[in-house]
Amino acid sequence: MINKTFWTNKKHYVYKEGNKLGVLDKLGNIIFYPQYNEINPKNYYPNSKLNYMLFVSNNNKWGVVNIKNEIIAPLKFESVDFANSNYLIVGINQFKHLYDTNNKKLLEGFSFEKFIFFPYYSRLEKNNKETLIDNSTFDLIFPFKYDEIHFEDKIDLFIVKSKNKYRVINLKGE
Repeated sequence: MINKTFWTNKKHYVYKEGNKLGVLDKLGNIIFYPQYNEINPKNYYPNSKLNYMLFVSNNNKWGVVNIKNEIIAPLKFESVDFANSNYLIVGINQFKHLYDTNNKKLLEGFSFEKFIFFPYYSRLEKNNKETLIDNSTFDLIFPFKYDEIHFEDKIDLFIVKSKNKYRVINLKGE
């Protein structure tokens, strides 16, 4: 029995049956049966075309599926959020990591506590230290070693603070 409609993009509806959630199309056909405790629909725009990801949860673990219930990120993370249309921010052991949705894998080599998105670079914070990542490649620009980093997008010079001293550095850290 359908208890309540929770969300619609005018083509799909999240519905509840018993204690679980599933998805119907606008004609009432079941896209996938209720199987999740939570479903949070998110829209994104790959190639300037509206699309949907569903952030899903069971037993306090989060994952991401598409509208057809095909797995984008497995149901095993403490949290899930957007970085951009190709990357997610996922929680593991109280730290955050970047998850590549195209290759369906975690980016190795770093974790962080806070992610702040800017158009060309994003700031990561961990243990009261900061670094930047290049948003086009998601490569770390510097190690986590600065107390503060200030920058203007499109300019490859950065003002960094370390040990109460400011200096200007380039992409190579020089």
